Amino acid sequence: ERDVTRHTVTFGLRGNLTAKLSSTFRVGFEERSPERSDQPGFIGYTTGGDWTYKPTERTTLSLATDRSVQESSFGTVPFYVTTSATLSAQHEFTPKLSANVRLTGGVSDYSLKQTLDGETKFRQDRFFGAGVGLEYHIQPWLSTGAEYSKTGRRSNFNAFDFVDDKISARVTLQF
Repeated sequence: ERDVTRHTVTFGLRGNLTAKLSSTFRVGFEERSPERSDQPGFIGYTTGGDWTYKPTERTTLSLATDRSVQESSFGTVPFYVTTSATLSAQHEFTPKLSANVRLTGGVSDYSLKQTLDGETKFRQDRFFGAGVGLEYHIQPWLSTGAEYSKTGRRSNFNAFDFVDDKISARVTLQF
């Protein structure tokens, strides 16, 4: 019921603007044609990319952005458009110990009005995320890490609101 044909054209540009600042960006156009005539299509632009700034050899700051069409499983809405940005920082204290922090935020706009709990409107979600983590490289082939993250969503349909806190630990063995 949700089959579509997607035609996408994207142009990208990547480069070092200065010795400490690099960028990768893409701009595109997408046409989304549904196979059923009662489903909405989409014709519009998509963008994304990032800025990476290295003020020192051991510190990296990044800003990543994205505007794209996402598949939906909400009611009869086949897709939504998400616009988001993530700001992150990573610092290497020693060659074995590093830390990172990130903040994310964005908006998802749905393409059709839906009725839920007696209300009919276009769904719009605002989402956020934050995290902080540590990584320790025991050996070149063995590392461990821990992270705390918080994610959430606020929707104009209250049934879709949530907040999720996670504490995670990992051990990575690579060979």
